Amino acid sequence: MSDFIIEDNILKKYTGQGGNVEVLKGVTRIGVRAFQFCKKLNRVTIPDSVTEIERYAFFFCENLRNVVLFDGVVDIEREAFSWCGNLQSIIFPNSVKTMGQGILFQCVGLQSVMLSENTEALEKCVFAGCANLRNVTIPKSVKNIGENIFFGCNTLNEIHYNGTKTEWQEIQKNEFWRRGSVIKNIFCSDGEISF
Repeated sequence: MSDFIIEDNILKKYTGQGGNVEVLKGVTRIGVRAFQFCKKLNRVTIPDSVTEIERYAFFFCENLRNVVLFDGVVDIEREAFSWCGNLQSIIFPNSVKTMGQGILFQCVGLQSVMLSENTEALEKCVFAGCANLRNVTIPKSVKNIGENIFFGCNTLNEIHYNGTKTEWQEIQKNEFWRRGSVIKNIFCSDGEISF
């Protein structure tokens, strides 16, 4: 018996017990709240057939430690991985363009994240509450940065940016993008910006 409810290639609901889960090849979307509150989920592998992870898909999967994403996913909607307190690191493949509001909100165990080199925007509160986050590199593809993206990231006092200082200044930033953070330096490809 399958642990997945799938309709029109959309994974509507995971009904299994957790552990290490591989989403079936051929699924194109992980639906709204599909894995929500799956407390025994430890690891999930998402195949390259998936192009979209909808809002709250993995909301409050408190023991989720590893997410394996393959090239294919383009859009990750708001709070898709929020409140996954034991998630320690995540690598977004270069197919990802859209990272919705608060997708990693309150992932307090998160220490490092690798963003897609094609990320176009960092929405509001994308890393807010990631109290142990130590390492973030922002790709030069980013054109917009929302408010409070590093709010409560108390161990992150510097970020790295793959572009130049001029390119950093050209990014459209919400006036409160740095609010609630301890960021003091941005290391660009041609030098440092300090606050």
